[in-house]
Amino acid sequence: MDFMETLSYPLKDIKKRVIGGLLVFPGMILLLIPAIIAMGYTVKAAGDTVRGKNEMPEFDNWEYFLMKGLGYVLINISYALIICILFVPAVILFIVGGENTALMLAGILLAVVAISTLKI
Repeated sequence: MDFMETLSYPLKDIKKRVIGGLLVFPGMILLLIPAIIAMGYTVKAAGDTVRGKNEMPEFDNWEYFLMKGLGYVLINISYALIICILFVPAVILFIVGGENTALMLAGILLAVVAISTLKI
């Protein structure tokens, strides 16, 4: 089997690809909103547990759960950006420093710092 043919197969009929994407994309968005609300509910339940409440929160304020869930998502994105900002230069230094040991070590050190921020 030709490897390049395998890679180019999805690009052969752009019309079918666009139609398929338009069919899938709304479903992804519609499923994203309930997932964010569920994250907000989880954040509320965790906060109530820390405050000593032993009962699960009621599903009475959907807007509150949506806002808490969005906050949770934004915080996770900001943490991921910090790691990417550290990790991308580490990979570049590691690749570019193929012959230069100092650059390779700098890349490895930066990667270790990026990975250690995951544990904080």
